[in-house]
Amino acid sequence: MDAGFGRILDQDTDNLFLQQEGIEASAKRGLTLGNYQEIRIRHFEQAVDRYVAMPPLRPGR
Repeated sequence: MDAGFGRILDQDTDNLFLQQEGIEASAKRGLTLGNYQEIRIRHFEQAVDRYVAMPPLRPGR
């Protein structure tokens, strides 16, 4: 891996603290998602939730 990659990860980690502070400081509950990529993420998470909630399949059915 490139040596500069560690600096990128450090920057991302440092940003997480500021993002969390901003979320906690907001008067609005919840997050506002963007129009395309983040809606796709929400749909994916909802699909995973539905899949996990399904009853297990029995062998031979």
